[in-house]
Amino acid sequence: MITRQEALDFVESHLKIENPSEKFHENRLAFLNSLIEAYQYNVPFHNITLLCLDKEQRRAPSKEEIEQNALTTIGGLCLENNAAFHFILESIGFDVNFISARVINPNDHCLSIANNVVSDGDQFLVDVGFGYPSFQAIPLDFKQESPIYCHSCCKYKFVRKEDVIERQHLRTVKKDMWETDKLVPENSTGVWRHSYNFKLTPVDFSCYGAAMNNIYTIPSCSRFLVSLRVITFPNGKCISLKDNSLLTEGDDKCLHETLLKSVAEMKGWILKLCPQISPVKIEKALNYWEKEIMPTLKTEAGPGQI
Repeated sequence: MITRQEALDFVESHLKIENPSEKFHENRLAFLNSLIEAYQYNVPFHNITLLCLDKEQRRAPSKEEIEQNALTTIGGLCLENNAAFHFILESIGFDVNFISARVINPNDHCLSIANNVVSDGDQFLVDVGFGYPSFQAIPLDFKQESPIYCHSCCKYKFVRKEDVIERQHLRTVKKDMWETDKLVPENSTGVWRHSYNFKLTPVDFSCYGAAMNNIYTIPSCSRFLVSLRVITFPNGKCISLKDNSLLTEGDDKCLHETLLKSVAEMKGWILKLCPQISPVKIEKALNYWEKEIMPTLKTEAGPGQI
């Protein structure tokens, strides 16, 4: 268990939010939003610590393991980031519960609901671990559609369909931090597309087990075993690696691609974006990527390069 003081110390020292206990009592929603923003600015989404493991060691982390690492900024996939943030909020004093979301398969995305934040009975969605940005708590009191949110390079909204709520993204550019070109039809810009959906039914952490374990162990069930991903939002702007493509957000809110032509160049960027991750783990992940993943990718690099 994380103590309240440990969580407050993490917020002050790692997320750089001063006087967190006072802010919790002064304006709980403003404080929650500042926590969400600071967490995404400082904690990366990535699969480095997965790819660096030998295949037989790979599995979804346990609740206890996530709690042990929650007071670091190492980051990871949705289960690690969202669950760690959940435990921090809970320790501070927020009324939170887990819910389950579906990106592709049931229970393959971990989310939290913050309850009774401003007034009794209100509910706010908290998601700091999707890879796509979501820099605030999302009020769930809308009837059919939420307002459109614009965070970093992403425009998104939520649509209620009976007891299911769906997150939808507006495709505005061809390049995307997730999808490969073959999954992006030429005529898909300007279209709202499914991102994930969820119900508001509280669940226990254990409900994620089987689906998450597939993501951590079975390549056919997981993009994170067949592609290297690092997504960061320093000062709210996206800089991400999708294999050897560097995608940086410009002033136009679009992602601009630079093809990295060597593993050394990839390593340099990962070290720059994620200095908190062990260089040994980065090296192991890149060795695996070069041997097992890179040969399966189509690249534009020249002879003698990636």
